[in-house]
Amino acid sequence: MLKSVIIIVFLVLCVCTSQIFAAPSYRISKGTTQCINSTGVEKNVTNACSYDIFLPVNTLAEWNTFISKAPSCVSFSACIPACALYKNKHTCAQCATISGTVVAIPAGNVCRINGSSCPSGWTRYPYYASCTYRSCSGGSPCDGLSYADSCSVNTAWGLQQSTECSCMYRWPGGGNPYHLPYAECANAWCTSSMIQVGCY
Repeated sequence: MLKSVIIIVFLVLCVCTSQIFAAPSYRISKGTTQCINSTGVEKNVTNACSYDIFLPVNTLAEWNTFISKAPSCVSFSACIPACALYKNKHTCAQCATISGTVVAIPAGNVCRINGSSCPSGWTRYPYYASCTYRSCSGGSPCDGLSYADSCSVNTAWGLQQSTECSCMYRWPGGGNPYHLPYAECANAWCTSSMIQVGCY
């Protein structure tokens, strides 16, 4: 019984001691930069000294004291967030592992890869793609046009007219083909192949 009590007291003391005397700290090697976040104060710490530095950050007071009294070979700057893709589902580093290129679009960053689909675990960002060239024509005028309507698929990487590589044109295939003086128009899509897509 006494032995059990001693063991329990010992365990309690160990837990309490680890909680009281735990001192979060960082060792920043010479010539390196590390983002430190202590009690809500976040800074990049760059160690340009010829030696490693020890940074205690157990309390906000310790952190502020180090900032105000750091040696001249130590500098501070804002932490730069890690590069992330749209919706933060993957990082820019992960884009490189699938042989992709990080490209900025208005919604954020996407990973541009060769091919017509995204790898397993990735999602295609709609409307952005590179396409093979294709041009389509309605063949003859319709709905009062004096020329045959046509369109060409945008081949360069960027925003496409639809989720596929396509463009829309009008051809004389709608309603009454004897609609005078020209046939009625119907919309048609001219579609080519995707050769690059944006993934996240």
